[in-house]
Amino acid sequence: MKIQDARTDSVGTVLKARVAIIGAGAAGLSLARRLANRSDGVLLVESGGLKLEGGTQRLAAGRSIGVPYFDLLATRLRYYGGTTNHWTGYCRVGQPIDLEGRPELGILPWPVDLPGLMPYLKEAAGLLDVSADFFNQKGRIEAVGLPGSEMVEGLPGFSGAVETRTFQISPSRLVARTVEDELASLPGLTQVLNLNVVELIQNGARRIDRARARTLTGKEVEIQADYFILACHGIENARILLSSTSQSPAGVGNGHDNVGRHFSEHAVVENSTLIPSSRFPDIYDFNEVRRLGIDIHLALSEASMRKHGVLNNYVRFLRTGFGEQTEQSLTDLGKTFMRPFDAEVAEDMRTVLDDMPGVAGAALGSIHPRLRWKPYFKMRHRFEQAPNPLSRVVLSARKNAIGQPEADLDWHLTDLDVKTVTVGRDLVARELSALGLGRVQMGEITRATMEKRLGGTHHQMGTTRMSKRPEDGVVDFDSRVHDLDNLYIAGSSVFPNPSDASPTLTLIAMAMRLADHLQGRLV
Repeated sequence: MKIQDARTDSVGTVLKARVAIIGAGAAGLSLARRLANRSDGVLLVESGGLKLEGGTQRLAAGRSIGVPYFDLLATRLRYYGGTTNHWTGYCRVGQPIDLEGRPELGILPWPVDLPGLMPYLKEAAGLLDVSADFFNQKGRIEAVGLPGSEMVEGLPGFSGAVETRTFQISPSRLVARTVEDELASLPGLTQVLNLNVVELIQNGARRIDRARARTLTGKEVEIQADYFILACHGIENARILLSSTSQSPAGVGNGHDNVGRHFSEHAVVENSTLIPSSRFPDIYDFNEVRRLGIDIHLALSEASMRKHGVLNNYVRFLRTGFGEQTEQSLTDLGKTFMRPFDAEVAEDMRTVLDDMPGVAGAALGSIHPRLRWKPYFKMRHRFEQAPNPLSRVVLSARKNAIGQPEADLDWHLTDLDVKTVTVGRDLVARELSALGLGRVQMGEITRATMEKRLGGTHHQMGTTRMSKRPEDGVVDFDSRVHDLDNLYIAGSSVFPNPSDASPTLTLIAMAMRLADHLQGRLV
């Protein structure tokens, strides 16, 4: 069916459906595709249009009020296809440990183990045009023409504390373009654009009766459905629930004050520098390998994670001119050149003299970039952030153009986050040294230094997390909001923990699983 624009007269002020899916990103499109292939009466509603428009995009505005984060206006996209419109295509499946739950660390279990989720993961891999042979790291490396024999696992003296992992990069990362023709051909699907859901209305205690929606032109639309699915975004799903206060002062599904909490990211911090030996394998050079459509890095093994009580942490190696300590010493020498010689100046001079290849390479690079010798690697840690109830989405007093409160992000770290990065850095450094691949210049790791350097990956998860008990989360193991019969949530906001896998492949698989559950209720 042709896509309709809610701002036009062709769309009435009441829309009726058996299933109303709110949000046309990766999760919403996957749900619509699967459900409408089997059932009639499926409605897909999207805030934006087919292209990015400034007025709609500004509805995503919010402030970062905790640890500094990305501009919330830029990290999400509000138009058909959602954030996959600027997704870089990274795909990987988490490890078995990631789904089992680790109660000693506050990590809840997923509703399904890896073998149970695997059929959906393989189907999602087909949609994204990546291999479903998820754990054959050596085969994937060799498939792009690189020597799998360079993996650290094959080197004499390898301890098993770390392991090689890879990301595939999807050539079909624009999910909307992949499925739009198929969706347009489904008679049981109605797609409506430029319509923003502003509130869910409960009918009694256990059902959502209708949703209020509004266009930027001021048109009011009521959506009536047997089942509602929020598939907006990690932040937007929480905002809609929190701002639906007509019958529930704390917001829909928020009886235990869990909506918006446990925000988690695949956080990034650069802390140390590798001075590689001539034996350091070229396959771990991120800058050189990524052009081949693969990302290869070193991660903590499952055994290390269990032994040390930490979460996932992997290291990318990014080429740089010289070590961090040398860079700081050169800066300090420049500042102290006119001061009397003292012990600190002597230490800075010693650091620089110890690193003359890097300094010479940087000097040559100042003459011409092609002369720069880049013997070092910055170690970029991407770590699985521990779910934290203090890290959360909150509503502000500011209102956007359709009268919704803006959603702010209060992002925080935990002691477990600091421990995970510390253990990860130390084990990788120890393994590289033992294998004769180089030595690591260690940077200081404290919560303060991490917060100063902290970055993210635009992966916003956990704000409506799955849990067996209502006291621990927002949705049950079928993605249904606890204590409500007909409201479901899709997307990475339901993830109990982030693992270290980019979320898109997994959230599509989970959306397919949800569609199968709903199909059983629609029969």
